[in-house]
Amino acid sequence: MIPFEKDLIRFFSTRKKIQKRKASIASHLSYCNRISGENAVELTEEQKKEVRDYWRKIAFAYSLNTEWHKLYINKTGVFNKEFIPKDLHYFFVEYWMIQFDYLRGFTDKNYLDLLFSEIKQPPAVIRCIQGLYYDSKYKPISLEQACMLMCENMPNGVVIKPSVHSWGGKGISFFKQTMDATYVQQILSEYGKNFIVQKVISQHPALAAIHSESINTMRIITILLDGEVTILSACLRMGVGDSQVDNLSQGGISCGIREDGRLRNIGYDLSGNQVLHHPDGFHFEDCIIPNYDAVIDAIKFAAMRVPQFGIVSWDFALDETGTPVLIEYNVAKGDIDIHQFNNGPLYGDKIDKIIDHVFKNYCYEDTTLQYNYNVFC
Repeated sequence: MIPFEKDLIRFFSTRKKIQKRKASIASHLSYCNRISGENAVELTEEQKKEVRDYWRKIAFAYSLNTEWHKLYINKTGVFNKEFIPKDLHYFFVEYWMIQFDYLRGFTDKNYLDLLFSEIKQPPAVIRCIQGLYYDSKYKPISLEQACMLMCENMPNGVVIKPSVHSWGGKGISFFKQTMDATYVQQILSEYGKNFIVQKVISQHPALAAIHSESINTMRIITILLDGEVTILSACLRMGVGDSQVDNLSQGGISCGIREDGRLRNIGYDLSGNQVLHHPDGFHFEDCIIPNYDAVIDAIKFAAMRVPQFGIVSWDFALDETGTPVLIEYNVAKGDIDIHQFNNGPLYGDKIDKIIDHVFKNYCYEDTTLQYNYNVFC
């Protein structure tokens, strides 16, 4: 292939990616307007100007829409030009800082024990990988042996999770009763070719006091810049009612965690509605996360293990002794709204460094071909 043909292929490939990105941005803006609500207060002209002036330095690559800042001021009561629009984070910052080629393999829950062997995780009972069964140590076993292991552990509580293509608590099931092997085999058959069965952990009393039916986890976002891991934001997610999961998409709520492990006074649901206390009556400010420094140390250690992912959302629990337990980690499009509702602008004092790091590699969309190469490389 001659160089000119390569130029044309790359040019049209870039154009196609730009068009796809614009469509996705429009979709997220529609979501923004929907949860803002019909009665949302508009930004003043002065506020709009302040936001546009602040973000003007990346206007060559990113078309800012102040509707995001309108959303955040209506939900939090605070105006801040440094709030991060979700489309900016997803389609520019994450795009540049995540090597997506590693995504599916490295986030498969069946391999987290190998990837993060130094960090405590819920004990595995069985693994199903591409339709083949393994025990907790990755030794191949038969379906009959897998059912036997399930039957042995179910009375004490197990959880079944899809190991790939899972998010928002979907597909997670808990079992804590005696079952015969025939029924267990039927359950396993419903989960397809890739899933993991784990023992249910016992959480720390300080977190169980908020909502004992669910394992309440810390969702913490890290960024890796210049070989240093920084905590961008931390929230505690809590289940509600009889729910056994704490995911906001399943009705859970969240509350920001301060640097010393104390919860903030007010929490939020998925749509950004303020929650003054847990529906069961617990006041968020009465909780201090035990051993929070150890959680942060474990997360920073884990983030350095996967430098291919410059931005990660980590889900950690605390067992009954206060030991941090890695539940899973999420790469790409982890919700940032709950963090900004609870804790303010996501990038904090790293905002200039992050934006400069990302956008130094972008060029004008409509410039000449030779300067268009590194737009989406």
